Amino acid sequence: MNIVRTASGLATEAGDRRQEAGDRPILLEVEGLTTVFSLGDQEAAAVRGVSFVIRAGETLALVGESGSGKSVTALSFLGLVPPPGRITGGSIIWNGHDLTTLEATRLHRIRGREIALVLQDPSAALNPVFTVGDQIIETLLAHRIVPKSEARAWLFELLDAVRIPDGDQRADEYPHQLSGGLRQRVMIALGLAGDPKLLIADEPTTGLDATTQSQIVDLLRDLVEYHDLALLLISHDLAVVDACADRVAVMYAGQIIEEGPARAVLRNPGHPYTPGSPGIGARHRTRHHAVRHRGDAATAGRATSRLCLRASVSRAVRPVRDAHAGLVGVRQRRCRPVSLSFARSSPALGGGHRRLAMPLLEVDGLVKRFVRRRLLRSPVVIHAVNDVSFTVNTGESFGLVGESGSGKTTAARCILRLVTPTAGEIRFDGTPIGSMSRQQLRRLRRSVQPVFQDPYASLNPRLPVGDSVAEPLVVHRIGTAGSRRDRVKALLNQVGLDPSLVRRRPGELSGGQRQRIALARARALDPQLVVLDEPVSALDASVGAQIVNLLMRLQCDLALGLLFITHDLRLVRHMTTRVAVMRTGRIVETAATAALFAAPQHPYTQRLLAATDLSSRLPHDPGEPPPDPDTPLREVVAGHWARI
Repeated sequence: MNIVRTASGLATEAGDRRQEAGDRPILLEVEGLTTVFSLGDQEAAAVRGVSFVIRAGETLALVGESGSGKSVTALSFLGLVPPPGRITGGSIIWNGHDLTTLEATRLHRIRGREIALVLQDPSAALNPVFTVGDQIIETLLAHRIVPKSEARAWLFELLDAVRIPDGDQRADEYPHQLSGGLRQRVMIALGLAGDPKLLIADEPTTGLDATTQSQIVDLLRDLVEYHDLALLLISHDLAVVDACADRVAVMYAGQIIEEGPARAVLRNPGHPYTPGSPGIGARHRTRHHAVRHRGDAATAGRATSRLCLRASVSRAVRPVRDAHAGLVGVRQRRCRPVSLSFARSSPALGGGHRRLAMPLLEVDGLVKRFVRRRLLRSPVVIHAVNDVSFTVNTGESFGLVGESGSGKTTAARCILRLVTPTAGEIRFDGTPIGSMSRQQLRRLRRSVQPVFQDPYASLNPRLPVGDSVAEPLVVHRIGTAGSRRDRVKALLNQVGLDPSLVRRRPGELSGGQRQRIALARARALDPQLVVLDEPVSALDASVGAQIVNLLMRLQCDLALGLLFITHDLRLVRHMTTRVAVMRTGRIVETAATAALFAAPQHPYTQRLLAATDLSSRLPHDPGEPPPDPDTPLREVVAGHWARI
């Protein structure tokens, strides 16, 4: 198992590195793949006539927006397309065998052993009742990689290969005890456990902060470069693609519309849909753009299919020579250019950074500790939040930023009283919430509403989305059945959705539509403050931009207070008036947004800003020690505080 055994010794001779693309043997050849889903008496083609090849030791990036067919293409390779989907045409050739016609037992042996899949959401893919070590060992034994007596030693080799520190301790932890970045590394370790020739990574960096993204990108690059592993990278994040890929295939409406060397496709695209150099890292730009489109709110979910980031190009160019010969191949297809605009900030949103007079939420000295009890060993005390203080004013958008595991979400859960703080005080509209009775807390929750990171997990999959939006009204006994139905329709219109969607379930909607449903539900009780925990981290650039602009419009129209929790500093720069930076449970810097971006004072803040560029390799070690608990926040300039 060469990937594991040589992972710690990455230095090799230059001659052993990857060959030129034309010299590598073809591992996977896809020709005319078509996958459809039955919708009643109709069929919808999610993948239409897709063709490409993957060679040994190269990285092919499959890019496109949500709903373009990227993930369905990958699932088709392994016969994992969920019903009512099925492959209706084309071939997938692997080692001389067509995977579309291969018997189930043979296909089962290929899964994980020859072709491995790293799924997008580790928290959903990992079994919550087994430790991560047990799950990796199960994979090793299932593929008969090693005998049971050697499995645990190989487990530690795998954890070391994916750069999980303290592997002997982490192996005995459950998925929920790991940060998002560590869970993603566990998923990669599971993929590597079968020693595959091809690794399919479906959005491996989605939802991760910039520095953790950089580490995952570096890990994937090293695995491909030094171990002759082929990688199919599925992503909508062009900064990650630009850092990793040898070749890029762009998907649009189930088809590949452009394919070629990564640099050529990303810097000099031939198709107007393909994001060129102005679009590289579209998620990482200061301004988030909304797509203007014709039609009513019902077309909002289809707007992205008309997105052309290079708006100056009005029609597709002629196709050139074959992409596999090293040139960019372009499919002739018209794509109407669209206008790109961004929501203008009102003075309250940060245009003038003026201080609002009325404190709405006051957090003073918040502390939250968790005690992890261990069998036959001393318990471990985890300081998740340590002496955190900030204020959110009426109608203000306040940003709370930091890497995975910095304590942002725990602080939000304390504010929402989903967990009880260990110490400190939280006041809403001048009233301490720690001493509130059950009835008072019920009234508080009419005024403070959350929007969680994963709307699919926060919405009941068995309820129609209309019932989910109406549920807060039912719980708080507001209105009659008829008035609630009218309110739900108005809320769906407010967030840009067609009211006809009320009978659909969350699984029938796109990620952007589900997040809009979550916003509509949060708006149902007319709250004064909305706590947004990574509301766009799992969405592609254009859908995320629509959600951001929707939030800004709602705030302007309704004077909403927003507590915006994210790891994306570019989003914070566009959305917020003031920002606080968290690290290891403490606030290390807080300032007006413009001031913090103009002159960050703390080394950690400076690193977060630098880490937004994934095209350069960053060191794995943050480079500075955690904040000294005895170092107080001091005012560097008026309104700008840093723990230095």
